[in-house]
Order: sequence, then C-alpha cells, then structure tokens
Amino acid sequence: MKLLNLFAEDMPDDARCRKFADYMVDNFVAADSDFPPTLWAHAPDVMPVTTNGAESYHGHLNAEFNAPHPNIYIFVVVLLRQQAATYCQFTVKVTYNSKIDT
Repeated sequence: MKLLNLFAEDMPDDARCRKFADYMVDNFVAADSDFPPTLWAHAPDVMPVTTNGAESYHGHLNAEFNAPHPNIYIFVVVLLRQQAATYCQFTVKVTYNSKIDT
C-alpha cells in the first residue's frame, strides 16, 4: 500500500512503531478498515470552511465556548448537546435513507 510506504519512510526502526503504524492502517487507512477514510476524511456537509471533517468539528466545538479553558461542567453540557444533535442527525439519515418494504 502506498500510504504504508509513506509511514515507513520517516518511521524509526522500532517494533512498537511498526505495530502502531500497522494498527493505524488496519483500523483507519485501509479501504476495508473499521473506520475507513470515507468515514472521517471528507469535506464537511454544512458551510465548509475547511476540507477536513475533523478540523471542521473542532472549529464548531471551539465556537461553543466563550473561554479558552471552560469549566468542566460547561464542557460536559456542550458534549452532551453535540451527542444529542449527532444522534438525531444519524437517526434521520438512517430512517429516511434506507428503503422500507411495505
């Protein structure tokens, strides 16, 4: 795999590094992985300011706070609100994008 070769170029000659690189490729990089790049490395859906989904998420998360180091309780409330919103979006997509036999 071409990407694995890119990992190997700068990687120290250490068994732990090879094991970690294999883990990353097997779980996040390979097309048949549990979390393939199509799941996490695509353009955001709404008002794309960046082409990186994770970067977009962090930008939206940071916009929820009015301080660089918010109180832990405020942080948890924001995470719970985002979890609920994500769950609702997922449920709608699953419900309306799947064909139901009647």
